[in-house]
Amino acid sequence: MDPHESHSDPSDPEAVDHGVLLVGHGTRDPAGTKEFFAFARLAQSQVDPGTLISPCLLEFQAPTIADAWRDLVQRGVARITVSPLLLFSAGHAKSDIPDEIESARAKFPTQAEVRFARPISRQAQMIAAVRHQIAVGLQSLGRDPANADDLNDLRIVMVGRGSRDPCASADMRLLKEVSLFGSDSPTHFTSADDRSRSRVRTCFYAMAKPSLDQTLETLLHDRDVGGVLIYPHLLFSGRLHDAIVRKATAWSKQRPTVPLHVCPSLGVNERVAGALAERLRSTW
Repeated sequence: MDPHESHSDPSDPEAVDHGVLLVGHGTRDPAGTKEFFAFARLAQSQVDPGTLISPCLLEFQAPTIADAWRDLVQRGVARITVSPLLLFSAGHAKSDIPDEIESARAKFPTQAEVRFARPISRQAQMIAAVRHQIAVGLQSLGRDPANADDLNDLRIVMVGRGSRDPCASADMRLLKEVSLFGSDSPTHFTSADDRSRSRVRTCFYAMAKPSLDQTLETLLHDRDVGGVLIYPHLLFSGRLHDAIVRKATAWSKQRPTVPLHVCPSLGVNERVAGALAERLRSTW
């Protein structure tokens, strides 16, 4: 696939005033890459007129940040927003992407005003997307999210990618609180008592504790568990989601009588695209 074919211009290219560098992490997985560019097209349909989303990738594949920057500079846009398509603010958002922008700016100078958007994190529509994924996952297990009795023996495991940045780990834990214990949560986990909290675990695939392995080991010895829902908090398909599925499958072989479901990644998601559009509007 030629990644440049995935750029989506507004209907009137001459009217473009605002360029958005939508910076994805990048993956070697072709399915995840395809999803990223499809998401960029979806996001283009939700932004304001005169805004052009130019998708680019931090690692592994083209177009690079420098490629997208050059294209926007050559179009003569008056404003540029650097928008990391990242779930939380950690090393990539705080240093790697700004460093790449400085390098690109030195090669391709511009008089455009440049601003950095924050990662989409816990923006309202992101919370809605997470809640929807979990509610659908519960239904896949035959559980009614709004029925407390249906959730008594259920364990929900929310898995983050993991980071050495303590703020990113804290954000993942806060995501659990807002998504499952908020007053408008679609599940019956509206009480933040110890019993409810014991049913919901936050863990990380790497670089932060507790790890997914540790959490699954704990659940292996939990004789009260009657079902497990694993929610990987990931934007797109890729090797990390595949690895989480493998670990869940291995766990299930040790507890074959316990139903288990792994949610898909968020993917090309209307709610996430809406969250991005709102983040862009709030940047200016």
